[in-house]
Formats: sequence, C-alpha cells, structure tokens
Amino acid sequence: MSMKYIGLKWRQFVLAHKSLLRRVRASVIALSIICITLVLGFYFGTPESATEPKREPVYNSAWDSSVWQVESWLKKNLKDPDSLEVVRWYPVHKIGDGFAVQVNYRAHNSFGGINVETRLFQLDNKGNVYRSTPIR
Repeated sequence: MSMKYIGLKWRQFVLAHKSLLRRVRASVIALSIICITLVLGFYFGTPESATEPKREPVYNSAWDSSVWQVESWLKKNLKDPDSLEVVRWYPVHKIGDGFAVQVNYRAHNSFGGINVETRLFQLDNKGNVYRSTPIR
C-alpha cells in the first residue's frame, strides 16, 4: 500500500464523514473543558476549614472516647506506662477558657500491685494538661 493511497482514502473518509468529525471534535473539546474545570475546582476549591466546623483542641475520640493529651500525660507520669488500662473515659467539658475530663484507669504501682484510680484532668485552651487531681 502506498502513502498516496492511504492519503486518498483518508481524504475520502473526511469528506464523507465531515459532520460526524465536527461532532466528535466538539465533544472532545467540551469534555476537555469539563475535566479542566473539575481539576481546577478540586485544586482551588473551598478549603476544608471553611466546610468543616472548627474542632476544639480537646475532644473525645470518636473511636474509643479517649483524649490524646490526657493519655499522653498518663504514659509520661505512670510508674509502669505499659500497664495502663483505661476503664472509662468521661465526656470533655469546656470550663471557662479550658477543658476538664475525667478518666478511670488501672495501672501497676511501684510494688507491682494494680491500682484502680479515677482522676480529673484540667487542660488549658491549647490542650496542655496543667492539673491532675485524684478523685476518691
């Protein structure tokens, strides 16, 4: 097959299907514009902070109701942090500029015995624990 033959066949095809080719070209252009618009919309769209409500710095986890700041404090301050077993997390309460949360847990003491304790933690507005009080 020679190149002349292929060129001739292509010209005949184009002439015979001119309106079809115009529709295909218009569809490709329209689809390209839609894709570009979607990509730009996702990239430059509204920031997450505008669509989601602002979350407080101290909150109960939806997974296990824990408060990560308090759990971190406990692991730093217990004699045997690996023995920490939380019995119950109570809801976080906003108090003035800070937060308060109560937790009931068991952990090993210095002698290897298991203590069950309930503590009230007070946190500032940034989520730092500034007071831990045992509750009897």
